[in-house]
Amino acid sequence: MQVNKEFKVVAVSENTNSFGLKEMIMVAKDGTAYKGCFNSLNIKTKGETIIGVSSINDNGELLNTVFSGGELVNPLLSPSLEIVKEIWN
Repeated sequence: MQVNKEFKVVAVSENTNSFGLKEMIMVAKDGTAYKGCFNSLNIKTKGETIIGVSSINDNGELLNTVFSGGELVNPLLSPSLEIVKEIWN
């Protein structure tokens, strides 16, 4: 099963890596957080939203989450509820 979740971009790197990709950090309303690298066609600015698509197995366990145009996407520790509220207000 696949589930879409909205994430807000909270940070974007100013420089690119050796492949020309910039890193973004994204946080959902439930505190789920990811970082990933994006090319110039898919990079967002701080405060914009992006949709993550999560694959979930039959037991309800998260298998992975992908973002359109994202590479090297990795989960991060969830920020505190206060920080999540500040991001989304």
